[in-house]
Amino acid sequence: MSINLEVPGKLRGLVKQCHDVATQVLRRNARKYDLAEHDYPVELDMLAAVVDGLNDSGAADAGGSS
Repeated sequence: MSINLEVPGKLRGLVKQCHDVATQVLRRNARKYDLAEHDYPVELDMLAAVVDGLNDSGAADAGGSS
C-alpha cells in the first residue's frame, strides 16, 4: 500500500500562498521571537485577520486564489 503525498492541483495555489507567507512574514520575525520568547507575536493578529477575510469572502473555498 502506498500513500500519495502529492498536492492536488486545485490546492497548489493555496500551498504557494502559505509558503510565501511563511517565508515573508513568519521566517522574517522568527529570530526576534526566539530572542524574546515571552513576547506576543503581533504578526499573528495580521495573519488571522487575512484568513478571516478570506473565509468571509469565500476565497478560501476556492483554494485561496483570486
